[in-house]
Amino acid sequence: MEIYNFDIDGLEIGVTAEKENEYHVSIDGKYIGIMYTSFLNDPPFIQWYTGDLICDDLVYRIGEEIMYCDR
Repeated sequence: MEIYNFDIDGLEIGVTAEKENEYHVSIDGKYIGIMYTSFLNDPPFIQWYTGDLICDDLVYRIGEEIMYCDR
């Protein structure tokens, strides 16, 4: 299990990855949904998406933070 914690625009973001390609997201301690990745053959190679009500810009920024933490 991977756990990520970071701030985006003053929001406390918490992400828990219990399974590969499934990221459970909370904002300021409140659970808001699940993010997933899709692997592409061309840049940017990873696309982040959700079926929950998380705005696309925030999904992208959370995904970028997760990728930065894994480096």
